[in-house]
Amino acid sequence: MFSIWKRQRATALSLGVAAAFTVAYALWLALRIGGEPGLRYLSDVAFQLPPMAASIACLIAAWRSRGRERLGWAAFAAGLASWSAAEWIWSGYDLFFRAEPPLLSAADPFYYLAYPLVIGAIALLVTPPRGSRLDAKSSLDALLLMTVLAVIAWEWLLTPIYEHTDASKFELFVVFGYPAADLALLAAIILTFYRARGALSVPALLLVAGAVMMTASDGAYLYAATVTGYDVFGNPLELGWVVSYFAFGIAAVAHAESLPQSGAERPRLATGARGLRVLGLALPYAALVPLAALNLYDLLNGAPDTALVAGMIAAIALVAARQFLTLRELADSHETLEGLNAQLQESMGIEHHLARTDALTGIPNRRFVDELLDAEILRANRYGGHLALAMADVDALKAINDTYGHEAGDEVLRYVAQRARESCRNVDIVGRYGGDEFVFVLVSTGCDDASAFAERFRRRLMDAPATTRGKRSLRVSVSLGVAPWDAASMKTAAELIRQADRAMYAAKAGGRNRTMVATGDAARAA
Repeated sequence: MFSIWKRQRATALSLGVAAAFTVAYALWLALRIGGEPGLRYLSDVAFQLPPMAASIACLIAAWRSRGRERLGWAAFAAGLASWSAAEWIWSGYDLFFRAEPPLLSAADPFYYLAYPLVIGAIALLVTPPRGSRLDAKSSLDALLLMTVLAVIAWEWLLTPIYEHTDASKFELFVVFGYPAADLALLAAIILTFYRARGALSVPALLLVAGAVMMTASDGAYLYAATVTGYDVFGNPLELGWVVSYFAFGIAAVAHAESLPQSGAERPRLATGARGLRVLGLALPYAALVPLAALNLYDLLNGAPDTALVAGMIAAIALVAARQFLTLRELADSHETLEGLNAQLQESMGIEHHLARTDALTGIPNRRFVDELLDAEILRANRYGGHLALAMADVDALKAINDTYGHEAGDEVLRYVAQRARESCRNVDIVGRYGGDEFVFVLVSTGCDDASAFAERFRRRLMDAPATTRGKRSLRVSVSLGVAPWDAASMKTAAELIRQADRAMYAAKAGGRNRTMVATGDAARAA
């Protein structure tokens, strides 16, 4: 708490002053201090302080802000100044003429002028993220809430006023304009925050609270003034307006204090974070509850109201339309996710293939051969089958690279890989094991069959020379070593590879272009 006070002293001080003033105002009303003259002084003079202070606070916020925020706070200051002028005119009837203000007075134009100023200010201040828009579902949500508010206002406010007043049509038109203006203020708040979809800051929440309190106080005043009678001086409804004015003023102070002195980017009142998602999901359906309760009450009393029934039907239709849009969005999202999942699976398959494929020759690489060899050894040990490994080394590849260039050497390697792939069965695997080394995993193959396979592959290379891009024909030969898997004497794949590698080096040492078969620590010709 101390850290908050230290960071935002002006805001905390303003909140303390507002709370003290409101409590003192409430006690004065409750205790009726000074009798009727004291209540007159309270309503005529003390009541004017909150809107004046709030207007000054908004002017300070406008002076410290810039861009659309400066315009927004200036509009808010003008709206509060218009409300303050209306309050002074209202009080002037008693201060100067000792007369009760009429239903229509010179204060009404100033009251009405404040609404567009405040609505415009909220639209400027509670700004959405750049590029955001109001989608169809958000529009339906706002329209649903406005329908519910309009029906409730008609049932509890406008109808009683119309039935219990002897005012003229023009007076009723002016009187009914206040709840309409309040509904427009609420609509502006709803639509703006649906667009903002952001995390609400303290100033933004205070603006909303002040607007809601203003609307509730105006509605209660109109009902009391036209139906039950309104005590002009010392009425508890004054506390609602006091709280709303202070909320506007403290919002301005909090915003002004949060601004950097210079240089840094000015923060907005609402930022594009998660915000009102949960409220946005539940509110449209919760809005049906008051309409259903009102219709049920009228039905139990045997007097169903046409306006309430029509409002309920309209609200249900809006909820159904919203549900349809929600289901369509879910279907679109599901389709999008399926597409993204397919792309991800394809990408993972490509990456998996690339991770196990030699980039130059297109055949499996050493990693894949090692994994497969381990699996085949386990299979051979479990079921007692044969398994053999053949390793081939391209003869004189360094001489080809030195004489014809590395591009020719790469073409020779691709040629050997192609011939090796063509020589294998579907169950066998050939892979590039090193720079010029290839390895064959021969499944269910004994030592004699493996050496015969190696010889066929060696002769196949000799029968068809490799052709380079320069139309140059190169005779390619390989030296091969063959080793069978022996479960009795071998424990790991590394031992089998070591045996085949020794046989291959024996073939190279014996003159190259031949096949040798491992026999323990020695090798014999195929």
